[in-house]
Amino acid sequence: MKKLRCGVIGLGRVGKMHVENMYLLPQLDIICAADYFIEEMSDWLYSVNITSGYKNYQELLQRDDIEAVFIFTSTDMHEEIVTAAAQAGKHIFCEKP
Repeated sequence: MKKLRCGVIGLGRVGKMHVENMYLLPQLDIICAADYFIEEMSDWLYSVNITSGYKNYQELLQRDDIEAVFIFTSTDMHEEIVTAAAQAGKHIFCEKP
């Protein structure tokens, strides 16, 4: 089975919880993440086998090897990031609302 190559945007408390559960799904390959505080998360990223991190989500969206993005940012950022992800041609999962 081909794995879906994913990026994650937003690694706060809820984002980390989702990623730790997503890591257990054999259908997903989480290859990169973006968060404003990414530099402080290197140990955690290593623990879930994410090898690339970005401070700016737009860099993540520019990657051609990312098929889908999971957005776990604060609600006020959802519209901006979802719009950018759609314009980049990515499949989108966005935390509610």
